[in-house]
Amino acid sequence: MNLYLIISLVLATFIIIIQAFLNLPLYLFVVLIILAFTPYLIYMALKLREIEEIESEFPNFLRDLSFYIETGMSLPKALQSTAQNYYGKLSNYIKRIVAQIHLGLPFSEAMERFASKIDSLLIKRAVATFIEAEKSGGDPAKTLISVSLALQEINNLLKERESETRYYNFVFYIIFIGFVLASLILRKILIDFSKMFNSPLNISDFDDIILTTIIINAFFTGLVIGKVTKGSFYRGLIHSIILIGSSIAIYKLFSIFI
Repeated sequence: MNLYLIISLVLATFIIIIQAFLNLPLYLFVVLIILAFTPYLIYMALKLREIEEIESEFPNFLRDLSFYIETGMSLPKALQSTAQNYYGKLSNYIKRIVAQIHLGLPFSEAMERFASKIDSLLIKRAVATFIEAEKSGGDPAKTLISVSLALQEINNLLKERESETRYYNFVFYIIFIGFVLASLILRKILIDFSKMFNSPLNISDFDDIILTTIIINAFFTGLVIGKVTKGSFYRGLIHSIILIGSSIAIYKLFSIFI
């Protein structure tokens, strides 16, 4: 099990125990539970960002490797020369592949280990395609350049998709703001009815319930934004934090005057 997930589960358990003894407000308990899982969500978001960078640089690596092979270098020599270039976070993995090959590990196995370590479906398919072509006796340089071009095209399509879905950020934020405003209006209506009929209303209990609903809505709205615009729930964590913080501030501020 992932270390960050274990830490988050321990923190969540600790918060549940505190809640059992202190009986914290419901909205505060929910916020603390979300914060408990924040380390794991941040870790996953950073990991996905690293994978995206590697996927972006991998076509350049394959293209350069193909170029060195076409100049007459053997595959290990070409790989060693390619390792001198800079490919962002991918560079360390390339150097690791070179070191493994120097230790006697076959190129295909070293690449398979690399693909397994990255945990990217795109990289795994590219590596598998190249290895199959190599086993069948195909031209490695041509195979590499073909895979490189295919990956580059996929990356370009993903960038286009991201730019096309960017406006959804604005749409989701507007919808969420509408939900918060509707909650405030409902609060005002309940207070007015209570005064009109001289009915006792514990507004603090209502605030606790509605604010908890808003926080949960904010958390999942942020994750959905990440999924729609970036293709991953984890990448929506920053939106969740912004929505939760702003919604609590807006609700608390407006509840003073309404």
